[in-house]
Amino acid sequence: MVVGLVRGKYSLVWAEGGRVYSQGTAFTITLFLLLVLTKFAMGTAAYFLGLSDGGGFGEVLLMIALMVAFQAQIIWTRARVLGARRSDTDPVVTEPATPAPVH
Repeated sequence: MVVGLVRGKYSLVWAEGGRVYSQGTAFTITLFLLLVLTKFAMGTAAYFLGLSDGGGFGEVLLMIALMVAFQAQIIWTRARVLGARRSDTDPVVTEPATPAPVH
């Protein structure tokens, strides 16, 4: 959760052309890689010390899901300040898109 909060805080968020964008940085990518490597190291150490409780890939997926959820919430909070809103419509396009003819 902490890594997700930090990644959300340090991701780039900006408004351009009526849309709000976010992008990770080298720092946020490094945090993600360190998180995965730390989990791998902890699992390896637990195995060799005989402390393994049978955890596996599901734990890694849960850890990543929690990180992404917290990161997304922080980015959404920051994006709302820049004008992001919940909507199914595209604020840039004023007319409905017409499908391209099929040949």
